[in-house]
Amino acid sequence: MPGRLETGVATFVGALLDLVAPAACVACGAVPDGAEFCDRGPRVGGLRPWDEASLCRACARLIGPPVSARLERPGGGQLPVSAAGATGPVVARIIHAWKYHGLRGLAWPLAARIPCPAGAGAPGAGPVLVPVPLHGRRRRRRGFNQAHMLACLIGRSSGLPTDPEVLRRRRSTDQQARLDDGPARRRNVDGAFEATAAPPDPPALLLVDDVVTSGATILAVAAAAVAGGWPVAGVLAVATSLPSLRPVDTRGAGF
Repeated sequence: MPGRLETGVATFVGALLDLVAPAACVACGAVPDGAEFCDRGPRVGGLRPWDEASLCRACARLIGPPVSARLERPGGGQLPVSAAGATGPVVARIIHAWKYHGLRGLAWPLAARIPCPAGAGAPGAGPVLVPVPLHGRRRRRRGFNQAHMLACLIGRSSGLPTDPEVLRRRRSTDQQARLDDGPARRRNVDGAFEATAAPPDPPALLLVDDVVTSGATILAVAAAAVAGGWPVAGVLAVATSLPSLRPVDTRGAGF
């Protein structure tokens, strides 16, 4: 109960502050009267009527260019990762404000820059967008699952279906960002996810998350999906710090 009360108070205070003093750009501090700001996008779960895209267009362009990388799967093979940009100070500041300071409208400019696969949304073709699940306790504290929000926005733009029920988080884990090395991150998420049983001839999954750093979380999620009988085609993210980044030439989601 205290956690829910705290979340409710924070939500009310955030809405009141937005009404009294419209949010400046989280990256450079510019105000709407002095700079062109990113537009709002479609309304999806987790976004509230008063949310704004608190990011000017000049700073939004600093997120890119889009890049791709590949994760080595433990059992062999590679998992392609497509991201709006490489991890850096600007994108880290934006994501931190989005996830931890209640600026939910930042999901719009972030999702709009995530590259979608060619031919996405074509009738009878294309994979299913599946967000990395967030533990219920953390989702209630934050008020939303950032990966689910991204998946819904990408789906609205690309025409790809979204299914948040394919995967679930079996147990709470420490925040990966607080762990220093790859082995610790892998131990933290080992066995943390499970998938529903896939139907006959299942569609491929595109996993969606905000940041791919070491890849430990994504590999654990992909392993759970494969164990459930689901093929995994790749990963979409806002940012990645994986090595061997390559520019990609695919359309952004674009609202």
